[in-house]
Formats: sequence, structure tokens, C-alpha cells
Amino acid sequence: MIKAVIFDMDGLMFDTEALAKKGWLIVGREFNLPITDEILHRVIGMNAAGVKKTCTDYFGAGFDYEGFRQTVEDYMNKVLEEDGMPVKRGLPELLDYLKENRYQTAVASSSSRATVEDYLRRAKMEGIFSTLICGDMVTRSKPEPDIFLKAAEELGAAPADCLILEDSPNGIRAAHAAGMRVIMVPDLIEPTADLRAMASKVCESLHDVILFLENGRKGEQSNG
Repeated sequence: MIKAVIFDMDGLMFDTEALAKKGWLIVGREFNLPITDEILHRVIGMNAAGVKKTCTDYFGAGFDYEGFRQTVEDYMNKVLEEDGMPVKRGLPELLDYLKENRYQTAVASSSSRATVEDYLRRAKMEGIFSTLICGDMVTRSKPEPDIFLKAAEELGAAPADCLILEDSPNGIRAAHAAGMRVIMVPDLIEPTADLRAMASKVCESLHDVILFLENGRKGEQSNG
């Protein structure tokens, strides 16, 4: 029985992965770096430590990760200040549904806590989630399961009773490793056969998650 729903944030709740990709491409030209889909897809879903190591391995030891990261962050903040937080389709309706049906909810994002809190503030979603587990609160990044296991522990829910909502391959693999059901809502990366095999369902939008949960509840009632 699903008792808790755990959300990734970037690319799942908010359309910030596409913004980050644009920022990486713009700043990459400034830094004379060859930003390709290969490196972009590799780091999606990782925390800052994982991104730093991956990029240093990819670009070489002389790569100015901190300067690059800060310049991308400055670009993104400027766009968000001007345009507002781009909320993914179906998120408000899904959050209303989860509240009405008394599901526990959490955000488990590889972004820092400061970023998660800032994005929720911009989207006027402070205080909605029972707990926030962020990338700077765990040592091992997705695709390791640590962040989801910590979220379940904070919620007091067994892994088998948790449903993860994710857009990235690293997140899907982390949820699978945690022994949790996971729905993929693709963003920048389309699901491969192995990702589909790990996911309980692939949904076009967060709105479709409501139907998945409704069908599950009806099945539980009929079995009861």
C-alpha cells in the first residue's frame, strides 16, 4: 500500500533542467568547454559533489568547477527572477490530491537545501511537504539509494510503502536500488528499455500520477 509519495524536484516538479541545460551551454561557451548531451545527461540527478567529480573527470583537473557552477547559478537566478518559477504540468493538482487523501509527502532532491527552499518559496509551495531531503544531507548521490532511504526514514514509512516520482535515469536507478516503486515522468531524457523495466509506470505528466494512485486505491478496496 502506498502511504508516502516522494518527489524529485528539478525536471520533475519544476522545469529547471531545461533552464540549467541552457545555462550550461551559454556558460560553457564563456569557459571554452565542449558541453555535450553526454556530460549533461551524466550529471542530471547528481548532487553537487557528484557533479563536481564527474565534471572534473570529464574536463580534467584544471576545470574551474566552482567558477562554472556559480556562473550557471547566477544565470538561472536571473531568469527565474524575471520569469518566475516554471511549474510542471499537473503538479498543483497532484499536490491537492495527495493532501485530500492524506498521503505523506517529501522532496528528495540532489540540489542543496538552500536551493530547494528557494525554489519552493518562488513557487509559493513552502510548508506543503512533510520533509525535505537534499543533496547536501547525504554523502552518496543518486544513483545510490541513500537520499530516498533517508526520506522514507524521516517520514516513518517502509520503502515498500513509498512511491518515488522521478524524471532522470540516476533517480530511477536510485529508487530501484532503494526497493521503492517509481514512476518516471520524462523530461530531457526519454526512458530506455531498462528504465521502463525498473519503473512501475511511465507517465506523460504529473497529472497522470493521480490516475495511477486512484487505480491502486480501487484495487486495494476490491481486495479488501
